[in-house]
Amino acid sequence: MRLGLWEKRLARGFGFFRSCIGEAAERLGTLGGELEKRGEERSAKRVEGFCTRMGEILKTVDMFLSESDRDHARWIEKRKEAAVCTAPVEIGPTLKEILFGRVKSAVLTSATVSPETAPPMRPASHRGRFRWRENET
Repeated sequence: MRLGLWEKRLARGFGFFRSCIGEAAERLGTLGGELEKRGEERSAKRVEGFCTRMGEILKTVDMFLSESDRDHARWIEKRKEAAVCTAPVEIGPTLKEILFGRVKSAVLTSATVSPETAPPMRPASHRGRFRWRENET
C-alpha cells in the first residue's frame, strides 16, 4: 500500500507523539517507584494509573499506525477535539467473550438498519417469550 503525503505527515506526527508519550511514561514510572520507596502509596497508585493510561494510548497509536493489522478499522474524529479511533471489523469473538458468555440473553440494535432496508419480519411467540422471525416467502 502506497502512502500519500497526508498519510506520511500523519504517521510522522503520530511517531513524534508516540515518542513523547513513551518518554513521559518512563519518567512517571520512575517517579512512581520513588514515591513507593518513600511510603507515599496513594500518590504512587495515582502515578501508576497515569502510566497505565499512557500505555493504552501507545497501544492505540501503534494499532492505528499498523499497516499489517487488517482486523481493525481506523479513523480520526474531529469535534471539539480530535480523537484517534480504532474498532474491530469482526466483533463476534469480542461479543462472545464479554457479553454472551456472561448473560442468558441480550438485545442488540443497529443504527444502520432502517425499515426500508430491513427484511420483512413478523412477531412470533416462543415459550412465552417474544421474538422476531423472518417472513417465509
